[in-house]
Amino acid sequence: MKPKRSTCSHQQTGKNTPKIHIPVGPTTEKQVLPITDMLCWMIITVETTIGWPAIETSVTFAGETLLLRPQDGDSSADVRMQYAHPQNEHATFELISRFLSCLSWWYHMPARGDIRISSTAPMRGGGLRPGPPLVANFSIPSDLTIPTAVVDRLSLALYREAASVNHLPFEFLGYFKVINASHNKSKDQIAWMNQALPQISDSKALSRIANLNANEPNVGKYLYGSGRCAVAHAFQAPVIDPDLSVDLYRLGDDLPVVRALAEYLIEHDLGIKWNASR
Repeated sequence: MKPKRSTCSHQQTGKNTPKIHIPVGPTTEKQVLPITDMLCWMIITVETTIGWPAIETSVTFAGETLLLRPQDGDSSADVRMQYAHPQNEHATFELISRFLSCLSWWYHMPARGDIRISSTAPMRGGGLRPGPPLVANFSIPSDLTIPTAVVDRLSLALYREAASVNHLPFEFLGYFKVINASHNKSKDQIAWMNQALPQISDSKALSRIANLNANEPNVGKYLYGSGRCAVAHAFQAPVIDPDLSVDLYRLGDDLPVVRALAEYLIEHDLGIKWNASR
């Protein structure tokens, strides 16, 4: 995500503003000085295929108010939130990012944060790329909440990262990172995949799994070695060469399988429901 320079200015936020204590010097008395917070907007432009509100719309997420705007001319669709700068900058960025990750998981669609802006005014940013489809009467599902477990939050973040990256090998590796978040060692990842493969129901994944079952004695080991390791490492074979179409075609054939495995893990092992959960 590309940050823009902050243009925040000092504005008093209220009587609960934190105070800074000046140490007592040899000839000075103790002083208590107020810290002046800077009220800013954090604006993050969004590239997504998820339906987006046709007019500026406020939503409540994790107890906070977020404002969503549609694309307008050469300005991208965005989501923004007001916060005290710099004290709450990182927490605000995380909350907006968690919102996008939960939204991405709920709809199984990309939701890429592009430009990040901090400003005292709700500026716009972006370019001339097509915006998301617009919907009237936009609302977020009542079940859209931030998971409490660290591994659950990480898994949704990794899922959004994989679904949103426009690069086949990195998308493939991203779904493997979802599996890795719950299974540390390679043997555990291979064993889990072999156990989960019969539970997959996605039609594209099933077609590829049938082909792999006919040609590979250990499909989990194949996906780990010729997929995950071939993308992540380059010292020895197998290696995915991004200039070789045969490598990319094979990886593209395997992609629906690892995506389906990552989705199965999040939904069934972690118990995080999405739009089509029963």
